[in-house]
Amino acid sequence: MENVKVTVVLSTFNQAPYIRQAIDSILMQKTCFPFEILAADDASSDGTQEIILEYEKQYPNLISHYFTPENLGDCKKFTNCIDLGLLHGEYLAHLEGDDYWLREDRLQILADFLDTHPEYSRVSHRTLIVDENGIEKGYDMPLEKSDRTFTIENFLAGEQYSDVDSMYRNYYRQAGTKYHGILLASKNLSDFQDMFITQDFGPVYILPDCLSAYRSRSAQGAFNYNSLMSAERRSVDKITVAKAVEAFYEGKYDLTPRIYREQKKLIRNAVRLRDQAALQRARAYVPASEMKRLLSELMYQIIRGRDRAGRDFLKENLTDQEKRALSIGFLPYCLRRWASRNRRDGAEETIRGYVVQL
Repeated sequence: MENVKVTVVLSTFNQAPYIRQAIDSILMQKTCFPFEILAADDASSDGTQEIILEYEKQYPNLISHYFTPENLGDCKKFTNCIDLGLLHGEYLAHLEGDDYWLREDRLQILADFLDTHPEYSRVSHRTLIVDENGIEKGYDMPLEKSDRTFTIENFLAGEQYSDVDSMYRNYYRQAGTKYHGILLASKNLSDFQDMFITQDFGPVYILPDCLSAYRSRSAQGAFNYNSLMSAERRSVDKITVAKAVEAFYEGKYDLTPRIYREQKKLIRNAVRLRDQAALQRARAYVPASEMKRLLSELMYQIIRGRDRAGRDFLKENLTDQEKRALSIGFLPYCLRRWASRNRRDGAEETIRGYVVQL
């Protein structure tokens, strides 16, 4: 399709109860430019594809579809769309099949911003959070944190904005397979890589307007990433993706803090569940040098929380090398924490049990 200003990528997987609201919210858009809707479905089996085809029959010049032959995951589905040349627009806008847009001028607002601000790679906005039944739960960010420029430094510091509720320049149109390696680092986790790719070209602007609704669903069987993947799997995905991004940009960006946060979650989760197998799996993603730091921090928290069962679990399941590292590193870690807290507020802290006998 020629002269398309915006390609709306409607990404779906088993979202039949919500897909009509999503499509209708795109169809209500009023723009002074042509746009297209690409419904990309990952082998749904609940009737989602039939609903998409029903709409495509009604709007053949506006809606097209790409259905994967089997469940490939969001990342492979998206790279297939790139390879097949299905992303025609100068700008891309994504919508998940269970989310929806709130205003008929959303596409126009975002496209106007990118047209008049060539220094920005992407524009986003505040988002309403709703539950499975559409009941409002709040917003993704407070109003005072919007209406500002968001840089890659903000992103590296752990700040967030809504990737899926944004519009960005179509850097994939002429890129071929350049970004496939990092996009395919995970089966379903693609937001992080996508944000990095665009922010490498320029900052993002966060508008104060609330233009869309995000449906937060975490119940079992919800067929989204959070419900289908365990906490352990999500942390592994984030570590794998962060390392892939670091390698792709050849050290331009330091993702060590993000990687460490997820490594810490892996170990904490194994201890919380008293899961010896999970602890063993975590070792594959936590180098010995990081394990030393993690164990001291974790033991500090266990002792302060009087979690005797957690301490016993570590005592029984740490390797001899890990026990030695903890014995050496724990007291210095406690003293650093005490000094830091004492400097911060002048309060005294009593650290009980700082000599760890393993």
